[in-house]
Amino acid sequence: MSVDYCLTRVKDGPKTKYPFPAQLHDVKCAVRWLRANAVKYKIDPARIGAFGRAAGGHLALLLGLTDSSDGMEGNCGNLNFSSKVQAVVSLSGPTDLANFFETRYVDKNMIMWLIGGSLEEMPEKYRQASPITYVSEDDPPVLTVHGDQDKTIPPQQAQLLDRKMKEIGVSHTLIMQKDVGHGVNINMSTDYPVWDFFDKHLKNRD
Repeated sequence: MSVDYCLTRVKDGPKTKYPFPAQLHDVKCAVRWLRANAVKYKIDPARIGAFGRAAGGHLALLLGLTDSSDGMEGNCGNLNFSSKVQAVVSLSGPTDLANFFETRYVDKNMIMWLIGGSLEEMPEKYRQASPITYVSEDDPPVLTVHGDQDKTIPPQQAQLLDRKMKEIGVSHTLIMQKDVGHGVNINMSTDYPVWDFFDKHLKNRD
């Protein structure tokens, strides 16, 4: 299932139209819809994974690491179903938006469109939008793939999450691809690390 979600900007203007967490509401709604229609589409509601690249990786991580108690479920329907997923793969997804905002890599406008303001103006919103904020012992396993020469989202973002998840004792696998930039060398039709990871954690296949 490929999920559409609200983009932050009006197409021809600088204003933020859909600030965070509108995007997270959309993807959580999609997971709940899957569970509500599990019988119709022959889905096992106990085995749903999330995968995303860059901004999609950010949302996939938030799907896996946030809980209903964090208050970001939205109200788009099927609220009697859980939006949790059982495994997450993130390719080059940002994990700590405050740290990301302060690096030399980023076009700061890109983050301000998402959040609705600067780090100085809205520090709590940056914390709220950061997957690393929600790491806890009951999180699903996560696979992160990141290029060590990524000039769009620094590899430090992957390393920060890796350190935090391992400190807490949660399963996190980090593949840092050598001499690779933001594109990440993953062919989704053939690449084994991603599918092996999902097979292991969703199909219980070693």
